[in-house]
Amino acid sequence: MEQAILVVIPLILSLTVHEYCHAGAAYLLNDNTAARMGRLTLNPIPHIDPIGTLILPIMGALTGGFLFGWAKPVPVQPYNFTRSISMRKGMLLVSLAGPASNLVLAFLASLLVFMLIQTGLVDKTGFVKVIFGQAEEGHTLANAAIELLKIFIHLNVILAFFNMIPVPPLDGSKILSGILPYKYGHYMETLERYGFLILIALLMTGALNILFYPARLLSNFLLTWPLMF
Repeated sequence: MEQAILVVIPLILSLTVHEYCHAGAAYLLNDNTAARMGRLTLNPIPHIDPIGTLILPIMGALTGGFLFGWAKPVPVQPYNFTRSISMRKGMLLVSLAGPASNLVLAFLASLLVFMLIQTGLVDKTGFVKVIFGQAEEGHTLANAAIELLKIFIHLNVILAFFNMIPVPPLDGSKILSGILPYKYGHYMETLERYGFLILIALLMTGALNILFYPARLLSNFLLTWPLMF
């Protein structure tokens, strides 16, 4: 149960910021749909999906399985976007805001690790033992904080990379649609009916492990660079 708490709390925070940034980007482009529905907020409650934000992540944490989760999608009306930008480019920016926010959170958490070590609030040797799973049984408060930061960094990097996969309904599909020439962008729309099946196939075949390899490299770097000083 302790492990479930250490996973679900940072996951809820990360998903909340992710959806808030989607809503904020849309609002900056003159679409207040999400704001009117109470989604332009850092209060996690309006963003929580009972199954995707709570049940599945808790089950994954308790069983040691693949950690998978999502929040309620933020409603966006591209027709409301300011006329200074096309709807496709607007959706690209709104979609990019979510994964970008997760990368920012991961870098900020890494910076916090650096500050904790430099100020002596966290022992460097103890930090190494925790992140490599060598800590002694029985979490101290410091060890629990390190474990929380470790999970927080991993989660945010994984969320960023996962959402950048160009398969509907993930953000990556809308980002790719905004990059591709208009005559090719509609292919993403034709994939929408098969998006969930494609994601299941990527999971079952182990292809996600290959896609997540750069994510693991980045999260490991964010955890280890503070030890270099």
